[in-house]
Amino acid sequence: MFLYADCHSHLAECLQKDENAVISLLERDDYSVLTSVHSLHEFEVVSALKSRFPKKVGISYGVLPQNPSFENLEILKSLLENPCTESQIDCVGECGIDLFDAQFKSTVEIQREIFKSQIELAINYKKPLVIHQRKAMSEIFAFSSDLAKVPAVLFHGYSGTYDEALSVLRKNVNAYFSFGKSVLRGDKKAVLCLEKLPYERIRFETDSPYQLPPEKIFDILTLCAKH
Repeated sequence: MFLYADCHSHLAECLQKDENAVISLLERDDYSVLTSVHSLHEFEVVSALKSRFPKKVGISYGVLPQNPSFENLEILKSLLENPCTESQIDCVGECGIDLFDAQFKSTVEIQREIFKSQIELAINYKKPLVIHQRKAMSEIFAFSSDLAKVPAVLFHGYSGTYDEALSVLRKNVNAYFSFGKSVLRGDKKAVLCLEKLPYERIRFETDSPYQLPPEKIFDILTLCAKH
């Protein structure tokens, strides 16, 4: 049984920054990780790592809303269509809608189209879905009926409110909400979610190396778990 599960990380980038730290983590008996990849190269790098640590590494392949590439969507489809590579992909994502600034808002129509396609892939291939959203919960709610057909939905770096999380669950979405550095910053919305959401719906993540360097992964998971 793994005591510490990092539900969102980017191992391909972590390996570039500190390969020894990543290997040391994966050699621990109490650590496992779901790593997100967004290119064929990253997929190949992390697949090799998964082959070395088959019970410790999960792979999620998705097209980011910040870079809504139809070409990358086709790569994801081709990987899922191939039984050899489909078995390597544990989840679809991270994917979703990002309305953080004017630049991202300008691509919202393409974001919606690519997000919907990835939801359909998750349904067809019976894969959990990892969602990235910023300032876009209303957009996510528009896909609730489709999300309810996905085996499980992980809201990575959840930044919504407790009421929004509760509303997602009431729409019959098998949703989980993952938290990381926001907890350590004392973010009021995150802390309230931790206090009021059912324990089984809560997950923790590092989003490494973007939120912290790989050698600090275990530190943040330990601190988050104490909350």
